[in-house]
Amino acid sequence: MNTFITFANKHYEEIKAENQVLKASNAKLEEQCAELARQVKDHEARILQAEQYSRSANVEIKGIPDNASEDLTDLLIRIGEKVEVSLAAADFEGYSWSTNC
Repeated sequence: MNTFITFANKHYEEIKAENQVLKASNAKLEEQCAELARQVKDHEARILQAEQYSRSANVEIKGIPDNASEDLTDLLIRIGEKVEVSLAAADFEGYSWSTNC
């Protein structure tokens, strides 16, 4: 009987020690997870801010029929004249007017 109690006690102490190690490891992983979640949230905010900044000068004009032979810059200057806004070709940026209008 004494041998069984010694065996059970030894086994219990081993499990208890292993449990403490696992708890410490789990706490460390939870801290890392929280830090990574904070970094993801920060990166998402930075990406959103960068996307908004990159679109800060964009204007979307809808309802104008697509005409491949028409120069978009000239069209925008004429629209500006209609609404009494002075525009020049240097006011516009674009990497491909013909495919993005």
